[in-house]
Amino acid sequence: MEIYSLQFLLLVVVALIIYYTVGKKQLWICLLIVSALFYLWTGSGNFCYIFITGFTTWLGAKYLTK
Repeated sequence: MEIYSLQFLLLVVVALIIYYTVGKKQLWICLLIVSALFYLWTGSGNFCYIFITGFTTWLGAKYLTK
């Protein structure tokens, strides 16, 4: 997906609508879902890379807080 395509513009519009309509406690979940959709649209390899990176970072943070 290119950043000057109609699909990207639609994703940004939907993200902004979600951003301003949900509560502050659910905001990070909605932004996470929109980000995941963006990476799925750009290709499954990108999504796998971001998922693995995020998961290992989360595991490392859990390990360090013990």
